[in-house]
Amino acid sequence: MIALIVILTILLLILILPVGADVSYLDGAFALKAKAGPLRIQILPKKEKQPKEQKEKDKPKEKEPKAGAKEKPKQKMTLEDYLELAKIGLGALGRFRRSLSIDTFLLHVVSGAADPYGAVMQYGYLNAGLSALAPAFHRAFKVRREDVRTAVDLELGTTVFEAQLVLSIQIWEIFTIGFCAGFAFLRWYLRRKREAKRQAKLTAQNA
Repeated sequence: MIALIVILTILLLILILPVGADVSYLDGAFALKAKAGPLRIQILPKKEKQPKEQKEKDKPKEKEPKAGAKEKPKQKMTLEDYLELAKIGLGALGRFRRSLSIDTFLLHVVSGAADPYGAVMQYGYLNAGLSALAPAFHRAFKVRREDVRTAVDLELGTTVFEAQLVLSIQIWEIFTIGFCAGFAFLRWYLRRKREAKRQAKLTAQNA
């Protein structure tokens, strides 16, 4: 009984574990890390590895087609099929977007240009654009921590910025999205198979 409780507890902890990505451009360097709970696994920039001696491997032998094997005629995809698959995919993307959490959104921008007037104009456009996009951004995503700052430097000859985006989603939510999408795809596939059998039967009867 205790072992079962321990196993169920471990499974529960795994299901609620948040996974995601940490994308950043800080101090002039781009970095990409995979996120699993408190752990961070660096993906980019890649760490340099010592070169290893490559061993020659025997090439796999190509399988010869069996004599007398007949290929089954494939059912052609129709416009309705493509639309149904697109609907399934969009539904999965919508559920993924609603489940996705933005743990950190950081954006620091200092506007600068060759002349002071250009720097001020750029600063104004930047703030106007951020103000217009902010409501839609917050409606679309769950933002836990946000740090957006803008400034203008009349002596800076170019615009500099720093950005960081930390995304996460719990494992049970990924399973739920995959199950819903897989179930919808299976229903479409079985319906398509039944329609193909019905068409084949009608063709045989007419012949």
